[in-house]
Amino acid sequence: MKNANLTAVINSILAQYKNLYTPEATRSGSVSYHVYHRLENNYTDTLDAKELTKMYYHFCRYEECLRYFKEKELHTGELLYQRIQQTDRNFDSRVKAGMDLLYRAMSAYRWHVRKNMDEALTELGYAIKSCEQQVLLSPFIVSSIQEQWLNRLRVYFRMKDLDNTLEEAVSLFHFSFTGVYQPDKPHITEAFRAVPAEEQRSMTIHILNNLMFELQRPGAFDALSQAGFLKQLFTRVHAATGNPVCNADIFQMIRLQQAYYNGDISAFAHLLNEHFSTFKASPRRFQQLTTRHFTTLLTANGLDVTTYANYPDFLEIVLQKQEHQPVTATSSIA
Repeated sequence: MKNANLTAVINSILAQYKNLYTPEATRSGSVSYHVYHRLENNYTDTLDAKELTKMYYHFCRYEECLRYFKEKELHTGELLYQRIQQTDRNFDSRVKAGMDLLYRAMSAYRWHVRKNMDEALTELGYAIKSCEQQVLLSPFIVSSIQEQWLNRLRVYFRMKDLDNTLEEAVSLFHFSFTGVYQPDKPHITEAFRAVPAEEQRSMTIHILNNLMFELQRPGAFDALSQAGFLKQLFTRVHAATGNPVCNADIFQMIRLQQAYYNGDISAFAHLLNEHFSTFKASPRRFQQLTTRHFTTLLTANGLDVTTYANYPDFLEIVLQKQEHQPVTATSSIA
C-alpha cells in the first residue's frame, strides 16, 4: 500500500514538471564579469591613461590569441602568441597579478590545443597563484579562482584521469559551498564570503554544468564510469561540506543525490518537491540525471509511476525534452 503522504509528494513533483523547461532552466550559469573589465572599472580613476591603454592592448591580444586557438587556426594563433612573448608585460603593481592571470589562462589553452596537458596544468597553477595575489588588492575577482580551478578539471577530464578529476572536483565544490580555502590564505575565504549571493550561485551552477558536460561528452566515458564518478562525487561533497555557508540552495541538490545513492525514496522525493525551483534552475544535464534517479527510485521501491494522477503530463514533458539537444557548456578548455 502506498504511503499517503509520499503519494501526495510524488504527485506534487510530477505536477511541477509542467513548468520545468522554461528560459530560467536554460541559463548557462556563467559569471558575466570578466577579470579585465573588473580591474579596468576599479582602477580607471587611479591608473594613468598609458597604463590603461597598455592593459587594454594586451587584453585584446590575449583574447585574439584564444580565439584563433579555439577556432583551430593554430598557425595564426602561434604567430600571435610568439609576438606576445616579445612585448613588455610589466604592469603597474596594482594590476600586475591580474594581468598575469589572463596571460597564464591563455597560455594554458595554447598548451591544451598542443596536447601538452602537463604544461597546461602548470600554467593553470600559475594562473591560480596570480589570482590569489590579485585578490589581496582586488577581492572582487575571487571567483576567477573557481574558473581556473574548473579549467584544471577540464584538463584532467581530457586526460581521462578520473581520480585527479574527482579530487579536484570535491575540493572545488567544498570551496564553493563553504568558502574554506588554504589555511595560509584566509584572505581568499574572506573575499569569497563577501561575493554577492547571486554571483556565488551563478558560478556554482556554471561549475556543475561544465562538470556534467565533460563527464557526458560523447565517447569520453562509459555509463558505468560516469555513474561511479557521480556517486563518489556527491557522496564525498555531501560528507565534506556538512552545513554550507554559501550556495545553500544548490547544496540541497547534493543532498538530493545523496538520498538517491542511499536508496531513500522518501528523502529524495521530499527534497525534490521542496526545492523544485532550485532543481528547475539547474543545468539540463543535471535535470535529466535527477529525473532518471527519480524514476529509478520509484521502481526500486515498487511504486508504479504510471498510476499517479499527474503521470501523463510528466511523461509528455520528459519525452518532449529528450527530443532536444542538451545545453552545451560555456567552456574555456574546449
